[in-house]
Amino acid sequence: MFQWNSNQSAATTNRMRNSRIVTAQSIQGTIRPPEYTHAQHLDSYLEDATLKPSTRVVGPGNETFQTVFQSVNGDTFLLRVHFNESRVPQMILHGVEATHPWVDRQGLIVGFPPLQSATAWRESRLLLGQAVHHVIQELQMHPPVLHRITDPALERQHNRVRSSTSSSTTTTTTQPMEDEPPTYSSLLRETTRVEMPSVPTEFPELEQLDREQLDALLSDELDFQAFCNKLDSVKTLVTMVTSVVEENAKLAQQNWEHKSELQNLHERATELQQQLRDKVATFRTLEQQQDHLCHPVDPKKVIKDLSKAKKEAFDQSEHFADNWIDQQGDVDDFLAKFLEVRQLHHVRAAKLELLEGTR
Repeated sequence: MFQWNSNQSAATTNRMRNSRIVTAQSIQGTIRPPEYTHAQHLDSYLEDATLKPSTRVVGPGNETFQTVFQSVNGDTFLLRVHFNESRVPQMILHGVEATHPWVDRQGLIVGFPPLQSATAWRESRLLLGQAVHHVIQELQMHPPVLHRITDPALERQHNRVRSSTSSSTTTTTTQPMEDEPPTYSSLLRETTRVEMPSVPTEFPELEQLDREQLDALLSDELDFQAFCNKLDSVKTLVTMVTSVVEENAKLAQQNWEHKSELQNLHERATELQQQLRDKVATFRTLEQQQDHLCHPVDPKKVIKDLSKAKKEAFDQSEHFADNWIDQQGDVDDFLAKFLEVRQLHHVRAAKLELLEGTR
């Protein structure tokens, strides 16, 4: 990202003068002035010593680029450039809501004369890199009034650069921003800022037609549609639509490739969720048992239960004695069972006396 200093204007002019000489290519058999090739335009932009470190390709088809730059007041901006050999370059101040005489409400650069029509672009004899230099220099020297930054990555870059260069006036170069996923709220805000091509103010294709030809064009729907499809503005719109469709198709394909992986993750998550439900149910059961065991007991209930248990032990020992008298079984076996149960009866009776004595 290049910054402004007191020698910015002179430095930019010197770079243009000292840059590699590019010869325009004439068109055989026409009286039209010679034109630069598409490769020459891209080379003047992407290989420029100043622009290159802060410029990267951001769209499919090597047709969309963006350059990060800083203005005289320290604000960081992002210039997005759409360029196709069949149309006029389109430049957009991306990721911000700002006011500037050259910028419309959608962020489109409309105040730079060579970008206002196909004729103006041809007659300007500018390379793409030179046009980008002119636009950025204007936005650097006369900064837009920044209202809001809508791109989270640009906002982080803006804050970081502003804090690190607030006291510096030297020209520096930094690397472009890293791609980071946008937040959902930022995507919602950006849906209202559609980058549309500018509406042309003149149609050079109609200048050579007479009144009858114009009437014939208006009366024939097919001819009129064919004429519209040849307009640079329509080609620009079609190119942008195609670019968006291709990008959406690419994203959809990437999502589809993750289908099996996501299904496996969903099944695994469902299984873990069911295991969690089972374990939570078991935990709640154990928790209820723990609460019951840890709950303070009622002395009256303990005495009542202990009295009942003492009587049950006594009745059981008497039952053993009655059975032995009736059946005359083994004495040793009878004594072992009888003494065990009768001893339990006396232990419970002793505990009962202790509890009743402490009341």
